[in-house]
Amino acid sequence: MTKRHGFTILETLIALAIFLVLIGMVFQTTVRFMQVRAEQDAVTTAQSKLRRIVEVFTQDLRSAVLGTIIDLPYDSGDEAVSFALISGGAYNTLRYNTSDYFVDVASLNAPDFSGAGYALMVNNTGTAVIFRVTSVQPVATGRWRVNHAGCQNTVGYTINTLLFPVKPLGLVYDSDQQELQMNEGSGPLPYAFNITEFKIDYVYFDNQTGTDVLNPTGFNPTNSPPLKQFGGSSGNRYTLRRLRITLGTSEQTARGKTITRELVSNVDLSNNATYQIQGVVPCN
Repeated sequence: MTKRHGFTILETLIALAIFLVLIGMVFQTTVRFMQVRAEQDAVTTAQSKLRRIVEVFTQDLRSAVLGTIIDLPYDSGDEAVSFALISGGAYNTLRYNTSDYFVDVASLNAPDFSGAGYALMVNNTGTAVIFRVTSVQPVATGRWRVNHAGCQNTVGYTINTLLFPVKPLGLVYDSDQQELQMNEGSGPLPYAFNITEFKIDYVYFDNQTGTDVLNPTGFNPTNSPPLKQFGGSSGNRYTLRRLRITLGTSEQTARGKTITRELVSNVDLSNNATYQIQGVVPCN
């Protein structure tokens, strides 16, 4: 009978070394997999975050009354945009003077501005003004006076001048805080964090060439809302069709690596065949 011997110390050490090498390789592979997974999760999170911001923003902007851009609460430009959300039905106005601080409307019931606080008035030439409603009082049967103290009418009366209850909504980028802020009238509130880039471009349709133009020559929204139409001898060469929103964000992985992503989205403005706001003028 042959006598069997166990492993020698050298054989045991060699086997243990091989085992440790294999364990090390498995560990490194696992760590690398987890790092790649963390980076992929960061990328997914960043992209999802940008998409969510754009989706909410797009939904609000498409609800803007007559697709108009305004200058309340912020001047609309390349890092801020304001628009008016309609919050009730339209009211037909009765003849008024441009020097008045009120406008009368025809309505069986009292016009409701409680949920808005603001009104946007637009005549059938497309000139509009937005003002804060201070009170509503009856004048006669089916006639109500909408007062806006401190803000005169600045759009001339025409047949079918309409008054819309609206809620101003503004979005502005704070580059120091790297955050988007939203203002619904009560002051700016954080809307999205870790935003490394926010830029708004205005896309106009060139009625002369039949092409889209980004921020065309003569376009300058600084300190005033961008006009719906401008340019050319008739003043309607360019028609504002959409906003181009560029968003950038950064997300950190578990090991401190920063992932940056950018999203560019086009937001079409609503269109109304009867009323097209060409511009919003300030009240006096």
